[in-house]
Amino acid sequence: MCEREHSDGPVPHGYSDAVQYAQLNAKTYKINIKRCSDCCVFVKDVGPVKVVNILSHCGIVYIVYTRFEQVLDLSELPLSSSCLEIYKVCGCVSALSMCAFDDVQAKCLLLPLSAVSGATNRKSSYAALPVVHTLLDERT
Repeated sequence: MCEREHSDGPVPHGYSDAVQYAQLNAKTYKINIKRCSDCCVFVKDVGPVKVVNILSHCGIVYIVYTRFEQVLDLSELPLSSSCLEIYKVCGCVSALSMCAFDDVQAKCLLLPLSAVSGATNRKSSYAALPVVHTLLDERT
C-alpha cells in the first residue's frame, strides 16, 4: 500500500517515530506527494486538501495535509457546485493537519482556472473536482 520511504517530509508533533512515505497506492488510485497531479484528496468533513506527507504509525496509515486558504463554490447555477463536491480553491495555509487514510473520501483533480488579466500579486486558483471512480467505497 505505501511505497517510496523517505525521511524529509513534515511530521506533526508526536509522530517523529512514524515511517514516512511519498506514495500510497489505493485500490483504484494513488496519492503521490511529489506530483501535483496526485497529491489532492477529499477528506471527510474537511473538503479538498493537499497531501504533503504519508505516515505509517502503530499499524495505521495517516495522511498529513494542508488546507486551502479559500474553498468556494465554483458555480451557483443551476445549483451550488458544492452539492457535487466541486469547488474553487486558492492558496494553502501553512498549518499541518492529519487524518487516518480511512477518512479520505476520494482523489481530487485540480484544474487551473484562468487568471484575471491585469491582476497583480494574485494567487493561482483551481477547480477541485472529485475523480468519480475513486468515490466508490473500496475498503469493504
